[in-house]
Amino acid sequence: MSPWPWGRQPLLGQAAWVFLAAGVLQWTGAQRTWDTVGWGEIKDIPDANTPEYLSLLRADYKFRVQDDYVQYTIDMRINPCYDAVKTGGYGENCCQFTNIHGCQDVPEIDAGPDLLIAYFQNAHIVSCRGTRFEQDPNCGTYIEVHRKEGDTYRVLSDVRIDATPLPDGFQTTRVATFLLCLGDHQLWWVVRTRAGPFVQKIKDFKVLSPTCDTPPGKIPCPTCPSNAYFT
Repeated sequence: MSPWPWGRQPLLGQAAWVFLAAGVLQWTGAQRTWDTVGWGEIKDIPDANTPEYLSLLRADYKFRVQDDYVQYTIDMRINPCYDAVKTGGYGENCCQFTNIHGCQDVPEIDAGPDLLIAYFQNAHIVSCRGTRFEQDPNCGTYIEVHRKEGDTYRVLSDVRIDATPLPDGFQTTRVATFLLCLGDHQLWWVVRTRAGPFVQKIKDFKVLSPTCDTPPGKIPCPTCPSNAYFT
């Protein structure tokens, strides 16, 4: 029996392995090149929630909204510390690191001040921190604010929520509302990837005020508060 694993033609066998290794290296190099297409090290990011910043965000959404407790659970709550009596003296920290019973949910707001929200996921939260794409606004996990009707894909504001990869209970943060007007809105839990942004959870809420000027081409609402309009 030949001592060579390739039989009686060791040189031919070795050549085949060399060819295979070269092919793998070539494929790996090509894959690395492909992984950087459309990406880059972005150093000067515009301020958050400015027109310049929002114009950088991709809008080719893929919806992967799932039922709670089937695979894993995502939860978002609005005004989690709204009633001071129910906070037990903890104020705006009432919901931090607690379970759902410590977090209120009041989905009716007045726009203008930054809105306190709480979020939870009982699985790893995807992050691009510590990578070359850390500063890319299209990489990582965010909560975005959208209108429920009309131009729903337009991001009105967002906040990054992937600082803690495995949160212990609910986390709280604030999201800007100065671009919101009277009407129905939504929070979207979005994982931004090279393949595009994936929506994994949607939560409705309502803005009670203020109303906004009627845009060109819209019809003013005669029975609504001042400056309200039909969409």
